[in-house]
Amino acid sequence: MGWDGMFGGSMMLGGWLIWIFVCVALVLGIMALLEYLRGWRRISGAWLPFLDRRSGLKPKGRPAMDYVKLLYRPLAARAARHALVGRNRARQSPERGCFTRADVDGLLKTAWSDYAERVGGLPSEPTVGSRMNLRLACFTMCFFNALLGAGVERAYAIELVADAVWKVYRLWSTVALGLARLTPGKTTSLAFAVTKAGGRQARVSLSFPFNAPGYRIEPVPAESGTAFDVVRCPVADYFRRQGAIDLCSASWCNLDYPLAEMTGERLVRTKTLVRGDDRCDFRLR
Repeated sequence: MGWDGMFGGSMMLGGWLIWIFVCVALVLGIMALLEYLRGWRRISGAWLPFLDRRSGLKPKGRPAMDYVKLLYRPLAARAARHALVGRNRARQSPERGCFTRADVDGLLKTAWSDYAERVGGLPSEPTVGSRMNLRLACFTMCFFNALLGAGVERAYAIELVADAVWKVYRLWSTVALGLARLTPGKTTSLAFAVTKAGGRQARVSLSFPFNAPGYRIEPVPAESGTAFDVVRCPVADYFRRQGAIDLCSASWCNLDYPLAEMTGERLVRTKTLVRGDDRCDFRLR
């Protein structure tokens, strides 16, 4: 997949996008290292306060660095501009004009301000990846609320948010797939579901940021393809508490379908946690 297809820009932007690619890969690598060190700390009993959830991932007396905002603010801005600029402010009312870059920047400013007020109240999560995704879900909700506050009707706001989220998700998944190719003896589905052959039954696990125990899965025997059930998803829990099941389904859950196509697969799913089922059943063929 070319960089043109990634964000819909011209090849003149290739160098800037490659720079983003490298930065994302670097940050993901650092986060994965933090996960490894956190596990090592639990095993060895070593005291690493900067990795301890009770320390808030910050030294005493200093405000915590929001690595999610640091990494995703420029990505969210670019994705939102590409998803919204030039589209109608109201789907059925062209006389209201189209979103401008200034409109989108104003929405982002409102969303990040709302995020800053909400993020401190998010529940604790056991892994760096699940905490990151929970914060991204919070920002998704804030940007959605900013659109509603600007007078965008709900269904159209969900569509716009989903389009913006996909642009980020696709870039991130491309990075994950590239890193996965460096690991021999494993196959990858949905960019993050890793299957390793062993014994009679292949073992399926989810890689960062969907790794356990932040996310919990139950492998399912399958004659072909990849099958597993997700039985814990902090993002689904968050959106259910916010009363935004429709937003979660469209802007997070449904993106798994085009994501499956990136690895040449077809996803079949009949249940989702956010809809109130006891699991999300992933069947990839």
